[in-house]
Amino acid sequence: KCGTTKYMFVSRKDGGDIQKWLTEKFPNTELHLPVLTHKGIEKAAFAGPGTMLDNRIKNLDENAERAWRGEKVRNEDIVTHPKSSMDEAAMYHDLRYHHAGRVAKDKKELLKLKQKADLTPSTPIQSTGGQMRRVSQRLR
Repeated sequence: KCGTTKYMFVSRKDGGDIQKWLTEKFPNTELHLPVLTHKGIEKAAFAGPGTMLDNRIKNLDENAERAWRGEKVRNEDIVTHPKSSMDEAAMYHDLRYHHAGRVAKDKKELLKLKQKADLTPSTPIQSTGGQMRRVSQRLR
């Protein structure tokens, strides 16, 4: 009816990030999805937000790089084995994501090093040779 007060019971905010909300509400907590295994429904080892890879995979950086190249993680390096094929896919996703974050961080560090040394972006920095020596001398 016209002229009456109308109420809205739903938020006007569209969308949201459930993972962000969960990790803010439960910091430093692994929240794993339920998966169907041969034993029945179990909590996944990797699928879900907050997986602490360093507790579940030995030689984390080495195995993350291996996963990035599309290779299998050594069985003896897996502390907590995936519960299902979906959980295994989540493990490889987490490892690749970990490696990508390290690569991005390393690139940022190299850029900072270049800027501190006043090198032009086209000047290559090599791990051996005169360029690195010049960089380390300028930083002293």
